Amino acid sequence: MNLPIACHEWLVATCYAGAQKQGAAASVPFWLDAHRNRRGPFTAAGDLIRAIIDDAAGVTPDLVAAHLLTLLSVAPEISRCIDVPADVRQALIVSREGNPPSWTNRIANGVADFILGYFEGERSGRMAVFTNVDDADPTDQEFISVLLLRAEPGNLRLCICTGSDRLDPPLAAALEQYARRRPRNKSSGILEVPMVWAAWLAACGLGDEMAAGLWRDLSVYTHGRSSPPRSRSLEPFLDECIANLSAHDRDTLARAYVNADGTSHRVLAEHVYRRLPASGRKAMHMARAASLVSLGEPSFSLGAIPFHHEQAGDDAEQLLTASRSCLDMAWYDAALDWSVRGRRMLSRAPHGKTYGDLTRNLLFALLLLGRYDEVAALCQDLLSQSEDPSLLAHATYAMAILNARLYERSRQDYDAAKAWIEKSQKFTESMPASPTRAVNVAFLMNTLALVEMRKGRPAAAQQRLVEAVELMARSAPELYRTESVILWHNMARLCVATGCNDLAIGHLSTLLSQQPSDSAAWFDRGLIHQRAGRHEAALSDYDMAIRWEPAHVEAHFNRAQMLAALDRNEEAIVAYGRVLVLQPDFVDARLNRAILLRERGDLSLASNDIAHALRYRPNDARALRLQGLIEMAIGHHDAASDAFTRSVEADPSLADPWANRAIIAIRRGDLRAALHDLTKALALREDAAILYNRGRVFEQRRQWQKAADDYSRALVLDGGNREAINRGYKRCLEALSRIKSRSR
Repeated sequence: MNLPIACHEWLVATCYAGAQKQGAAASVPFWLDAHRNRRGPFTAAGDLIRAIIDDAAGVTPDLVAAHLLTLLSVAPEISRCIDVPADVRQALIVSREGNPPSWTNRIANGVADFILGYFEGERSGRMAVFTNVDDADPTDQEFISVLLLRAEPGNLRLCICTGSDRLDPPLAAALEQYARRRPRNKSSGILEVPMVWAAWLAACGLGDEMAAGLWRDLSVYTHGRSSPPRSRSLEPFLDECIANLSAHDRDTLARAYVNADGTSHRVLAEHVYRRLPASGRKAMHMARAASLVSLGEPSFSLGAIPFHHEQAGDDAEQLLTASRSCLDMAWYDAALDWSVRGRRMLSRAPHGKTYGDLTRNLLFALLLLGRYDEVAALCQDLLSQSEDPSLLAHATYAMAILNARLYERSRQDYDAAKAWIEKSQKFTESMPASPTRAVNVAFLMNTLALVEMRKGRPAAAQQRLVEAVELMARSAPELYRTESVILWHNMARLCVATGCNDLAIGHLSTLLSQQPSDSAAWFDRGLIHQRAGRHEAALSDYDMAIRWEPAHVEAHFNRAQMLAALDRNEEAIVAYGRVLVLQPDFVDARLNRAILLRERGDLSLASNDIAHALRYRPNDARALRLQGLIEMAIGHHDAASDAFTRSVEADPSLADPWANRAIIAIRRGDLRAALHDLTKALALREDAAILYNRGRVFEQRRQWQKAADDYSRALVLDGGNREAINRGYKRCLEALSRIKSRSR
């Protein structure tokens, strides 16, 4: 595709981060290392937030307040420089485990909202460079993809630096569509390498940037050499260099490598580090971990701190903490990664509680990522090898959930799910009594309720949920407020499924009294109000869902629907626009906005929305019908008729395209075709306007009785132009009267 000159940039190079230290970043306000080893999920997003939060809190406080929960989730350190209301602090401790993987997209869009809002106006025209992007956590790659999609280069220009072009598909697609790939910047501040050395280093397998970094270190620490060695072998040369270094220089290089938190591309520094004894490397890693802990920045506990404990081989508890925190935040890829790495650290030691907890996190991260075959394989291994009742309870519970809900319908087996639940209950009840055990038993009852519901026994399902709530309240009162919300939510869903909507609203209201930040509960309660026609109440609940989750696409869409239902069309148009900012391929939002724009007379804007919709769904009957209506309004009757024909072909069960095509036929004088289409439309939906139009056709064909019958029926129905229908009916009666009088 042809991109404008002033667009985002994509730089593919083996190493770019070193340029920052050499002055290349002097004219770049924001230089962001996205490597996951720094701060884990949302490393780059958090760094950008931390860079602008002080100024943003002063000049755009409302913007900060609107996105505060999202900002604190990604960059918790900012709580030291802004006031955090009590309800937001309470929301931050709520576990998000169980949220769908799409949750991270909402977080990414929320962060993008804040950043792009901040860079509007006087702060526009800035540039942000993201380095080490191919080593970023999936959350950051998703965030960068969102920012590429949404950021206008004139407002905030992005330069994305990757080590190769072999990237995850979503990020690769975003870069191909929104960024211009450019060659390495030779004047980026990286020290030029003499030609003879550049050729030798390239022959050793080093790319240009890594070669430049090595040459820089050689210049500083060994004062260079007049010519490279004859042998094209890098390792002996590096050993020779190290032998000529002072102890101080070796220590400086090794510490620089360690203090880069596993992100360094400095070849000489890494070689010095690798030549240290294991005890020396461990001491450096532990010192770096301690220095990071002393900073008091929680996000380091998801990246660099557990990384250094892993490298030191010292403490898998830090990796367990990271995996647990990432699960709580619904950052499942990182939770999985830390669990795997923690288990690897402990693989040769007796498998104690830490190993078991890591395995639990591994199991549920896989489950929540939808990797069901791996879940089943892990459960099989645990059931055949483990004697830990806690792990066995988790494994059997996971198998129950797979069979009850997560497998595709053809694989679900409710009898098997019930059997797995019973096994899990036995393992759970074999453990010492505790609030945690009570919560686990309650959740097993919750899963059993799902099985009962799927087997067509809603009363039994309701009873199981009631018993689960009572058990949790009785045996785990300190956990009840936070843990029971899932049970209340499922009770509400069961009530909706059985038509007890008032009870469902009561259950959701109970949930929200305990956890007012639950945007999903606000949304579901709004949906019940919406279906009951209580538009104001639904709108209020959708507003609350958006307050706690500003990038909740479905809440914005339903809110727009409610505004349109309340005849607040201008606000609805704006609301649909917000949906499309968050999800440009949301076809129904495009079509709904197109309807409102057409009604307002903005045919060009409406046509643009329809064209976008048809790119995503080229055979969408509704979109094609709207396209036909706009072409008809413009006076392009051939194009309109073609669009209506395509709509009919896409979905012959819709009455409107038949009726609309008939209007074109009437205008062309093709009464036979019009009659055919109107009769088809009436077979699908009896409608006063369609009856009126068919009556007109019969009238023009001088079939007075048939016309009178259509007009008469149209007058009985609501809608249509009653005055015009009545006039047509009277004309037909007069014509019939004249015919009758002549026959006498």
